[in-house]
Amino acid sequence: MFTPTELLKQYLKEAFAREGIAASDQRIKTWSDLRHDLGRNVFGVLRTGSGSGSLVMKESLPSITQAAVVDSFHWFEDFDNWQRSAYLDRLKNAAKALKDDPDAQIAQLGGQLLAVTERSLQDGISSVFQSLSQLTEVTRATLAQLRQKSDAILKGELNRQLNRNREFLAELFQFIQELKSNEPEDDADELEPEEDDELAKSKNDAAVAMSAYIAAIRALARGTVSRRMPKKDSASARVVNWLGPRGMSEGQLREVGMILVPQVHLRVLVNPVKRHLDGMSSRYRVGHENEIRVFDVQHIKGLEFEAVFFANLDRLADEKADLFPSYLYVGSTRAATYLGLTCEKSLPTVLAPTRKNFVSAWG
Repeated sequence: MFTPTELLKQYLKEAFAREGIAASDQRIKTWSDLRHDLGRNVFGVLRTGSGSGSLVMKESLPSITQAAVVDSFHWFEDFDNWQRSAYLDRLKNAAKALKDDPDAQIAQLGGQLLAVTERSLQDGISSVFQSLSQLTEVTRATLAQLRQKSDAILKGELNRQLNRNREFLAELFQFIQELKSNEPEDDADELEPEEDDELAKSKNDAAVAMSAYIAAIRALARGTVSRRMPKKDSASARVVNWLGPRGMSEGQLREVGMILVPQVHLRVLVNPVKRHLDGMSSRYRVGHENEIRVFDVQHIKGLEFEAVFFANLDRLADEKADLFPSYLYVGSTRAATYLGLTCEKSLPTVLAPTRKNFVSAWG
């Protein structure tokens, strides 16, 4: 059971003790402790010491409006409708991507999956699941074939690394350990939980290093094809930087990426029921990747976006003069590819050396 406050928790423990009933802290928790446990160990959305999860609990940060608190049933129904729609869009987009794949066999399967998905959408999510189940066997077989091809290439490349340097995995493991000790608290890596499950579970140093190496090369190869590179502060990006010229050539990465990218889309469709249920908690996060999101600069530490527009710099410099340098750094470093800065009236003095990069208006 759980209680609203620490005071009531102690009262309950004393009441049970008077009745001769054992009531440990594990059996009676405050709501604050319980929701942390749910977020970390049940839904997997809060960050843990082992690195799983991607969000950090900030008690002072308002997460829902007062209207949502008052009308919580409507809020839940609205969210449920959104998350169902978001998931069905993901299924449809994955099928479309497979249909457009240059490999004729994959494209044919993608066409079948897209037709089934579009035909079933009007009947609801359960109808989509039932229709996709008819193609599960061929989808799973295609995924297994592609996985076998990519694994063979990646393991062959790892063997070449070991032939050049027998201490390669030991050195990489040491680098990974240094990464973990220096990693910022709320800087999350992108994760691919279904790949290398056995290696990820192993405590063996070499297996940990091997898993990190393969994950990094996979991320880089997919990014070479999809033009969405690993986030610059992610573990994969740091391992790639550590590899330097020892990594695969662009041609090799493109070859592997062409095999890896359809695997991502096939995984979305191979077990849609499990995907839907397992991914429900993750849809509580910020929202669609293609949405325009507006944040107060105080609340974006640890996040990263392809493009960032930092608005009203001069007003921020006037209102928060002592914190402006920190806010400027945090806001500007959220951009992975493109950064836009705007001012209402004039450029802050600290940015005067960059004046030549500004224009009076866009258009």
